[in-house]
Amino acid sequence: MNESMRLRRAKAHLFAIRTWLVIVAMAAKLVRVARWIAVVGSVLATAILTPAVQIALQAKLATSESSGALKSLLGSIGGALIGATAIVFSLIMFSMQVNVERMPHGLFVKLSSDRKLLGAFFLSFAIALLVSLASLLPLPSMVGMAVATGVWGVVAIPLLFVASYRRALALINPSTQLALIVERTRADLHRWGRRANVAAPLIAQAQDVAPAQTAHGERSRDRAKLGFLTANHGWDRSTLQAVNYTFSYVVRFAEAGDYDVSMEAIHSLMRVNAAYCAVKNGAFRGSDLFAASGSSTDAVINTSLESLRKAMRTALARGDERMAESVMAGMSALLGVYLKIDYPGRRPAKLHATLAAGYLQSAVQSVVPHNMPDVMMEGMRILGRSAQATLVEASATEASAIGEHMALLSSVGIARSDHHPVTLTAFEQLALLSIEMVVRSSADRHPMERLRVAAFDAAQRFLATNDGPMQRTHANNLSPYFSMSSMTSLGARMTTVANELLGRGAGDPEASRIIGNIRDWSHEIHVQYRDLLVLAVNRRSSLTTDLLHLASGFTSLMLALSSAPACNAQTACELKQNALRLIQALAWMPGDQASVAFIAVHSVGELMFDAATDADRRGAEEVYLASEKLLLDWAIKGGSHETGWGILETTTVGLACLALANGGEERINRIKNQFTAALRTQGGPSLELRGRAADQIRRNVHQYARGAAGYSSIDVAAEHLDPARLRALLLELAEILEQLNQ
Repeated sequence: MNESMRLRRAKAHLFAIRTWLVIVAMAAKLVRVARWIAVVGSVLATAILTPAVQIALQAKLATSESSGALKSLLGSIGGALIGATAIVFSLIMFSMQVNVERMPHGLFVKLSSDRKLLGAFFLSFAIALLVSLASLLPLPSMVGMAVATGVWGVVAIPLLFVASYRRALALINPSTQLALIVERTRADLHRWGRRANVAAPLIAQAQDVAPAQTAHGERSRDRAKLGFLTANHGWDRSTLQAVNYTFSYVVRFAEAGDYDVSMEAIHSLMRVNAAYCAVKNGAFRGSDLFAASGSSTDAVINTSLESLRKAMRTALARGDERMAESVMAGMSALLGVYLKIDYPGRRPAKLHATLAAGYLQSAVQSVVPHNMPDVMMEGMRILGRSAQATLVEASATEASAIGEHMALLSSVGIARSDHHPVTLTAFEQLALLSIEMVVRSSADRHPMERLRVAAFDAAQRFLATNDGPMQRTHANNLSPYFSMSSMTSLGARMTTVANELLGRGAGDPEASRIIGNIRDWSHEIHVQYRDLLVLAVNRRSSLTTDLLHLASGFTSLMLALSSAPACNAQTACELKQNALRLIQALAWMPGDQASVAFIAVHSVGELMFDAATDADRRGAEEVYLASEKLLLDWAIKGGSHETGWGILETTTVGLACLALANGGEERINRIKNQFTAALRTQGGPSLELRGRAADQIRRNVHQYARGAAGYSSIDVAAEHLDPARLRALLLELAEILEQLNQ
């Protein structure tokens, strides 16, 4: 219901926006129509009123003195208008040239000889001359014509002055200048595109070259268009000139502090490249995955990227953060343009987009020595958006390469504490990219694995920084990727996706593909997780809590997906194996007293119990047995040390709850036997600790049976069991502890 209401509201908003746009467009058309109506009406009014004026004034100007006065007046007005025209246009042209004198020479020449401005000057001069010549008309026989000419001159010339003034203001406006650059370049490219389209069939017929076509997912190169453009060397000269012009605007106005114009120049550079790529599309020399083709370099693309690289170097040298951010955004925009290029081959690599990504990565990396954390953070966001665009338009392999570079750059927070937000931003983008790869990728395991390995390696490097219980540096900065509690973390987003997949039907191919991607993403995750967990415990890192919950959360997630209707048998088996290996990684936690005391704070026994309960509920026998063994091993490992957390007592109660969960005597006997054998192993709990745990269980046995012992997941589970059976089993386990104590 809520979804349908939101949909209706969205449609209503779209309808309102469209209505306003239509009204604005109609108003603009009406303004233009009104102008033409005014001009046509003035002409018609002149034609109608001239005979009336002729009749009215002919009798009054019958004498030579009256005619001479009118001629003198017209001559004076004409001369004044000629002088005013010369003065006004001299001032306008001078002021315009002063304002545009620092622009590139070619653009300076074009704007200084603007046709509209010069046309207004010549028209004003011609009208003023006509007013002067009107004094030579025979009077009073043509007095109407003379008066009409004078009136038109007095009215039209000031209007032309105003129009010229506004045109001059527009020409010295940098945005208008950039628009003229783009417009002229597009027109030139459009002409070359028409010529290539006309010549391509003739070239193909003459040289027996097959036209570009797409078959079975493989696109061939438009060799005819390529031959035409190659033969016409210099066809892209105007485009290269436009690139250089826009680059000069980027640097000039950024140095002047006018960042809006500088950003507009970067957008103009992007539009020039878009027009160029649209004309040349199909004739680009790319690099196929199987067979490389030479001469893949492109002058316009290389010049554009090099211009932005120089602008980035200038921005960093001046310490200009806004310019640096604008340049990185421009590189990302060019990457988006180059992703639209079609290359020959079945699975062609996006060569020029990869080149732009390399420039962007180098630009972000070049910020590191300059102590600009805000620029680095924005660079990480731009890299993240570029990686997602690459994932959609190109392939997961190329997107993963950008993600790996982000993971590498996240290490800047190790050396500088004021760069910790950079690390946080990097892991936010890594989490977003990871979930996008899971949702969008198609049967490509290795890019997802490489990105995950890069994220875990970056986290290991960051654990070298100082951390404390009050600072929580590790948890705060790495939580976007490793936390299960934050609603914007990778775990929370993955859980949302999993819940959606559980509602899909058995024949849903998209759901099957995404479930397969989650299987591929989690493949061998236990290797990196084990190393990171051990390091976090040894470093007493605040990230330990997130890592422990990550193992439990992702194990539950994979088990849930293994029973989804859209999950096939093979994928379900692999998901269960991945879940099994991930939960077993908890066995690698250190067992010394200091580590056990640190781990016990995070309620690891309850997490193991929850993992076992969830696996038992979902029928995952192997995962259940592994979790049960983990809990038993933790009872021995953690219970061997005095930590004040009652590990041996709590885990013993948890084992009893697991034994009684399904009511089978076989499980009860197995757990009792394993518990007895584990207590006899060397290095287990001491006699004193076992006796103390047995006494504590006996004192609290009635509370456990009533579910009043506490609020942990083990206590809640005990509340739902048969009190009599639970009491009997707890006393029996306490007796085992007692017997081994004697």
